[in-house]
Amino acid sequence: MKILYNNVDIYGDISLNYAMHEMHAEGEADSLVLRFNDSKGNWSKWNPKTGDTIALEQKKSVTGKMFIHELSARNGIYTIKAMSMPMSMHDKRSATWQRVTFSEIATQIATRHGLTLKLYDIKNQTYISLNQKNESDSAFLSGLCALEGYQMIIYDGNIVIYDEATREKTVASDKVEIGKQTSYTCEDRSSEAFGSAKVYAGTYQGTFASGSGQRILETSLQANSNTEASRFAKGLLRNANKALKTGCLMLDLTAKYAPASIVEIVAQKAVQWSGKSFVTKVRQDYVKNLTTLYFRCIYLEGY
Repeated sequence: MKILYNNVDIYGDISLNYAMHEMHAEGEADSLVLRFNDSKGNWSKWNPKTGDTIALEQKKSVTGKMFIHELSARNGIYTIKAMSMPMSMHDKRSATWQRVTFSEIATQIATRHGLTLKLYDIKNQTYISLNQKNESDSAFLSGLCALEGYQMIIYDGNIVIYDEATREKTVASDKVEIGKQTSYTCEDRSSEAFGSAKVYAGTYQGTFASGSGQRILETSLQANSNTEASRFAKGLLRNANKALKTGCLMLDLTAKYAPASIVEIVAQKAVQWSGKSFVTKVRQDYVKNLTTLYFRCIYLEGY
């Protein structure tokens, strides 16, 4: 194993007792928590700082470059908490764009934080007007992605934005079996599904309906036309309904699966969760050598 602190491998100089890495397909930046035995207080003497970079490399998995957000010492234990996004992406901002495309907004945000933008299968929509009101760049861009049916991953110095419905249509890369000895949890909340979404935007409004749910999701937000409001309603309905049938299972440590992977779940004791699924999160425990795979069943039709 290597632990690269500002690109210097420090693994041989520490006594690691906890290493947890969580990778997300949407909504959250990846996180890394490391704890070392430090009874002599050497870490504080080395003067580590928030904003420094850290990465963990193991033959079965790598974290990519992470940015330290929090440092703490308690009773001979030193803890580092890092995220895949720079601390600056937490800062709240206000901005107004006129006649701007999605890719132009995403490029500006990525450049501002020293990240590289990668786009997959998006439609480069143009916005007549768009406002960011006292909101962090991470929350603003992630929210805009959700309205458009996209999702955002921040990994190893990159912002990756992909079209979620297109990703769901790809062929499963592997079969994952929930066997007799597998530790797993599955949940079905399909009764909570929304049948339609309505967006109110001043003089404009839009509706998108799909499925058999009776509930209506109603939201007020900025839109520049009825067409745009309806497109946003579609994105909001997808975001609300996509993860009502979910599960997680525990495996020996593996690097086979990544967030946004498409897998085929084979569940012997929970057959209603068998089928094509979307990996929403991967948790790597490098001390206990365990991988926890979180997934949602793919069932949305038409959106």
